[in-house]
This record gives sequence, structure tokens and C-alpha cells, in this order.
Amino acid sequence: TLGILPINSVYNENTPVISKDGKEFHYNISGEKESDDIYMIRRDYHAWNVRKSVKSLNTDKNESLNSFSNDEKTAYLSGNFYNDSLQGDIFFSRFDKEWGKPVRIAGINTNYVDIQPYVFNDEVMFFTSNRPGGFGGLDLYVSEFVEGEWATPVNLGTAINTDGNEQSAFLDWDGETLYFASDGHYGCSQID
Repeated sequence: TLGILPINSVYNENTPVISKDGKEFHYNISGEKESDDIYMIRRDYHAWNVRKSVKSLNTDKNESLNSFSNDEKTAYLSGNFYNDSLQGDIFFSRFDKEWGKPVRIAGINTNYVDIQPYVFNDEVMFFTSNRPGGFGGLDLYVSEFVEGEWATPVNLGTAINTDGNEQSAFLDWDGETLYFASDGHYGCSQID
């Protein structure tokens, strides 16, 4: 079990991502500063340490760590890491003693909002975008990793996307059940 995490504060904590071994917990804090920043807590033995800012991934703009590769050496992020990325783009960062400079993922980003990448099994990326051709405000898209590159993203269609906002996709460990947030689907629903 995770035990009690010392993360809650008067600010907004969101976007939790835990390592496979359950010893590292990454999340965002909104409102402590003027921008959203990424923090991490590490567990040693049975106690959680004090939270630390992941300084190599934080800027004076908004950013979030959304998922890891299977070996946890690559983090998938969204944010405004460069001045030409005001809407939000999707990036990756590699770990070598610390997280390296985020790199924009080719073939995924547009001049619109592209955020919240969730990568499943190093093969499939789900993300949120308001690019043209969608069904509402924010839609969910998917891209497959083929021959070393992310393929052209595909909208998940009207079974998932509505004229409202769909975001924060998570594919369950079974690889068959997709969870997501929506203000266009009313009540509790599960998509298999």
C-alpha cells in the first residue's frame, strides 16, 4: 500500500504518477506559484520523504509529468517549455542522473492544445487536444509507436468524444479498459 502521502496542502495537487515499485510519486502543484510545477516524493523503507521540486523539468510556465516508459527512463510531459509553445505541447525527457531537457515529440504537436500524454506499454499514446477536426472543446486522440516514430494521431471518435471536453486518458493495465474525464458523458460510464 502507499500509506499516507505527505502531499496535500492548501494548493491544488493533481496529475499523480507513481513508479512501478511504488517508491516514487510524481505530481503537480497548482497555485503555490504562478505556474503549475512538478514535484516528487520518494519512499525509503516505510516512510515518505519531504516533497522536492523536479527543478530540471520546471519552468516559469505550466508543465506536468503524465506518464513513464516501461523502464521509467523516459518521462512523457506536457507544458510550455519554450516560448513558441503557448498552447501546450507534448514532450519527452530522458533520465540520466537527473531529467534531461524536454524534447518536443515530432508528429504529435500542432498549433493548438496538445496535452496529457499517457503512454501505454511503450506502444500507444493517448492525449488531449482541441485541434481542428474534433467533436467538441477537447478530444482524446491516440498514436501508435511504429518503427521508432509516433504515427499520425487519430481521433477516438464519437463513442469517446462528445461536443464537451474529454481529457486525462488512462488505459488500465489489462490494455482493454480506457478511463477518462468528460463533461459530455453524463453519469458513470466505462468504455471497453
